[in-house]
Amino acid sequence: MAEICFWYDREKARLVVRHCASGEKRVIHKLQRMTWFLHTYGMTLEEVARPRYGEDRLHLFKRMQVLDQSEGSKEE
Repeated sequence: MAEICFWYDREKARLVVRHCASGEKRVIHKLQRMTWFLHTYGMTLEEVARPRYGEDRLHLFKRMQVLDQSEGSKEE
């Protein structure tokens, strides 16, 4: 799984999820999707007021993971 960084942007009331290797971002605006994401990681909005790191358990960046693995095999 790929490493991601995620945090809650209070000004814009959104959850930002960034793929660490590529820098690509996904933004979650809907409360129901935010709740689902946070439940998966066992966190609350207050806990993600600062950036947190974890594995991409929900496969938000599945395409990026395939690219990361193919680039890794070229280096060997």
